Amino acid sequence: MRHRRTLYTRIYLHFIGVLFVVSLATLAIFAFGFRGEFMHGLADRYSRHASFLLGDVMNDPTKREETAKHLADIVDADLTVRDADGALLVAIGPEIPAPDAPVSKPQKIGHGRKSCFVAPIRDRQTGAMLGFVQANPWKDHGPSPVKHLLLLVVVLGLVGLAVRPLAKRISRPVAHLTEATRRFGAGELSHRIVAPGCRPGDAPTQPRRADELGDLMRAWNEMAGRIETLVKGHRELLANVSHELRSPLARMRVALELLPKTADSETRLADVEQDIAELDRLIDDVLTASRLEAAGLPSHPEPTSVASLFEQIRERATHDPLLAGKELRVSAPPELTLTADAALLKRALWNLVENAAKYGAAPIVVEAESSNGRVRLSVRDQGAGVPAADRTNVFAPFARVDKARTPDAAGRQGFGLGLTIARRVAEAHGGEIRLEGEPANRFVLDLPAKPSSP
Repeated sequence: MRHRRTLYTRIYLHFIGVLFVVSLATLAIFAFGFRGEFMHGLADRYSRHASFLLGDVMNDPTKREETAKHLADIVDADLTVRDADGALLVAIGPEIPAPDAPVSKPQKIGHGRKSCFVAPIRDRQTGAMLGFVQANPWKDHGPSPVKHLLLLVVVLGLVGLAVRPLAKRISRPVAHLTEATRRFGAGELSHRIVAPGCRPGDAPTQPRRADELGDLMRAWNEMAGRIETLVKGHRELLANVSHELRSPLARMRVALELLPKTADSETRLADVEQDIAELDRLIDDVLTASRLEAAGLPSHPEPTSVASLFEQIRERATHDPLLAGKELRVSAPPELTLTADAALLKRALWNLVENAAKYGAAPIVVEAESSNGRVRLSVRDQGAGVPAADRTNVFAPFARVDKARTPDAAGRQGFGLGLTIARRVAEAHGGEIRLEGEPANRFVLDLPAKPSSP
């Protein structure tokens, strides 16, 4: 798996890399530029000064050598003194090779570290040429390169420690935004970005950063608040409208019961009663889906026997016209239990069985298995399965594979909420539902055997 660097790591390494390059460039400029020019200028002035001092002592060998040693000790440089014909008079350090051409003025001879500066030594009164002095400015190579590198490492380490808080300050809001977006997208509509370091009394959802990242976090919180308000309003409106429809439906049922029934009106009244029943089922599905999304699982789920739950589904199937003549097999270990809301779980499983009866083929098999603290409840049939184009949105509200909304064999028409309710029941229990197999004709409820601790 490819290693994924965080934004903090990228920013931090970028800062360190820039500092490293700048440090190397500074060292290079000083070593090859300013330091070289400085040394050349110093050696030139030094050789001039040496020629000036040696001019008075050229005829005295003792004083000449003492003056040369003094000049060499001042800057710890190699120094060579020659007469006007180029004969060696004094050599402090290794002898510097004599120049090939006569020396008449101060000049540089050679290149790089093999170069030296030459200056003529003249009599102060007559200006006659007495000899010349050679100075090597490169004897002292300065500190060792290893020391330079160690110093550079120490400086980069100190600067790295100083830069680390800055990198964290830049990257932390992005991490908060990523986590908040992930949780908000997972359904936690009340989640907001909480700025670290808020003082008591400050609004916890209003980050106090006075920069663009702070503005972005505040804008995200405001956006999340508006979306939460809109979604809650939509849910409440849907639930309230669905609930209010119950009353006129009940009055319609009573009115139908009171109408006189004749041979001609019997069929029409039966169709009306069937339509009312379908509307009642739709309202019940909408209310169930809305409550699951708004409230989730009841606060006290109970241990539930999976085998007993499957037996209730099998018993219900024997009386349901939709499953008449269709084989239903149930299989679950007798000792298998999970902590859940039995009514909701039964509703979810029955929706899956109904879906298989409507769109699949017998036999319909309901199975259960457990491993690693999780329970897998599956419903499969022998049909062609869900088409590949519909697998991504088959659990969405009002989504239907049968676009024509054809009534089933019992005359009932689905509304595309059965799988949605099953999905929300699974999520309310801390699990998930997925479609498996090829063809995709197996729905699996993957649930924890026990709810996680809050």
